[in-house]
Amino acid sequence: MFEEMINELNKSTFIPHEMLLKRFQAAVTKKIGILKQPRSVRTGDEKINPSSKHLLWAAVLLEDIDCFELVRGIIGTELQEDHKAKGESISHQEFTSLFNNNLLGHLKELLAINPDANVNQNLSEKINKVYPAAQL
Repeated sequence: MFEEMINELNKSTFIPHEMLLKRFQAAVTKKIGILKQPRSVRTGDEKINPSSKHLLWAAVLLEDIDCFELVRGIIGTELQEDHKAKGESISHQEFTSLFNNNLLGHLKELLAINPDANVNQNLSEKINKVYPAAQL
């Protein structure tokens, strides 16, 4: 769903805000619907089950704190479900550390898409708007 967003970043441009917002809204609706399904029937097809990482990137590009927080919740839910599925017990402190590392890893990947300093500066500013605690 977000292939064009990534392609545009590779070309040092950004997808138009309105277009990205519509895609984000549709993708979040799909993702929440997928999360309500049993894990055994979930698909890996990103057109049906959008990547949480790409949702996070879109929220950053939209510079929308509410969208960013929504995706953080989705990522947290997925991490929690992964540990439950493995039968692993994890403390709150361990989960918080894992969650923060996961989130920062996704944000670092976003910055690594395009090595252009101007693009990275722009992306860093967008990240700081939605997630001031990020130490990248």
